[in-house]
Amino acid sequence: MLFRSGDIVEGIRPETRWPWVNELFEKYAGSFVGATVEVDGLKLNVLSSYVPAFRLMSRTEVAEQEGAEEVRLQHWPEVWGTELVWAAATHRASGAPWIIGGDMNSCETFDRTKPRGNREFQERMVAAGFTEALRHAQGGITPTFLNPRTKQVRNQIDHLFVENPLISSLLSCEVPDSQDFFDTGLSDHLPIIAEFDLGAIAEPSG
Repeated sequence: MLFRSGDIVEGIRPETRWPWVNELFEKYAGSFVGATVEVDGLKLNVLSSYVPAFRLMSRTEVAEQEGAEEVRLQHWPEVWGTELVWAAATHRASGAPWIIGGDMNSCETFDRTKPRGNREFQERMVAAGFTEALRHAQGGITPTFLNPRTKQVRNQIDHLFVENPLISSLLSCEVPDSQDFFDTGLSDHLPIIAEFDLGAIAEPSG
């Protein structure tokens, strides 16, 4: 996650009330990197997330964990990285607004043949007090990923979740033209570009 300007104040390590979830955060620390940053005089808490495209815990392992029924998705007995993103969102520190973004490897279009929990993940984030900024600005799913096999751009697996007090300051959120961007060869993911009016957000007291 990049900002046009700003400074990193301190790092943030996600921590929840489930010890085994915290252990997964430790194991996959490089996939979930958090920090408090200061941009234009406003502090923001950010979590850059890369959800691995493989399960983090099998159904057998999950069944042995305390609180597993709260964490795992209703339609998926295993635990994937999206559940860690949700756990971090629900146990976020109060104060500065939160932004959680990155490659989530999750899209509702994956659920068209059978429920896989992708829609449930979106609903969980909404219930946790977040708005998906790209969907909010564009009015629906915006594809962000170039399928290496089919060369089609059909799925939005990259997301930018913004805590609701901050979403009111969102001026725009978009992705660049897919053909122009992918022709550069920089990545098979489109960057999500969001612009906020941070001057409209008051610094939380305390």
